[in-house]
Amino acid sequence: IFAESEDEPEQLDLGSFENVQGSVQFQKITSQGEALSDPVFSLYRDGEKVRTDIQPNSDGKVFVDDLEPGRYTFKEVSAAEGYILNTNTLDFVVTDVHAGALDTIDLGNFINYQGSVRLHKTDPDGSALAGAQFELRQGENVLSKWVTDEFGAFTVDKLAPGDYTFVEVKAPDGFAVNTEPIDFTVDAEQAGEPKLIVLNPFINYQG
Repeated sequence: IFAESEDEPEQLDLGSFENVQGSVQFQKITSQGEALSDPVFSLYRDGEKVRTDIQPNSDGKVFVDDLEPGRYTFKEVSAAEGYILNTNTLDFVVTDVHAGALDTIDLGNFINYQGSVRLHKTDPDGSALAGAQFELRQGENVLSKWVTDEFGAFTVDKLAPGDYTFVEVKAPDGFAVNTEPIDFTVDAEQAGEPKLIVLNPFINYQG
């Protein structure tokens, strides 16, 4: 556009100018990579809850759009059945300054885990005892049966949150059954991947 013009100045078409809002996505999966659609999330903006009852689709994907600029946090409020609630949060920012359209913010995967426990069977001197047979119980229900290996141990995984008990039902040859139950708990909430529950050595004595 020139400062002086004998003719009427030509109008410039700058096109349309739009304000856009942000969008975000992530996928909810198990530690084996399987999709989870049961968990429920709340979304916070600058510390204030702005959306509730957000659930993944059948592929475990969460997509939220129409987000104003601000600092956001996803919090899991209900885990999938049989899984530990992950208290870690997903944090992201929708900027208020940008050139052109905003790309969808991809937060990657958010994982729900299950619990695991390891039992170790020894004699009074601390030597490993193979062949001890146990039942894993929850209340009066027998969930599974386990036998200690050559190292006197076994590991049980894929445990839902709750209270459990190991009961020895058969001792290694030459030893008496230890009738003391072994109780442990898989917590309902954990920040990220839970640690393996390692029980104190369980001792068999000779008769």
